Amino acid sequence: GIRSWLATGRRGEIYLAFFNLNNQVTKMSAKLSDITNAIHATSSKCSGREVWSGTNLGAIKDSISMSV
Repeated sequence: GIRSWLATGRRGEIYLAFFNLNNQVTKMSAKLSDITNAIHATSSKCSGREVWSGTNLGAIKDSISMSV
């Protein structure tokens, strides 16, 4: 019932999307180390922004979590 999507942009940006296919709110998370391994990135520093609201999530240290 849950899915995630990961892609990279032309300037090195990383896009992560969480999808909840259930009828109830579910907390979803991804480890930064798993994200960087999946896209073969060398940097472990990143910051985030929630696209729908525009909320700045600040520095992402170990993982990112959202209730979806």
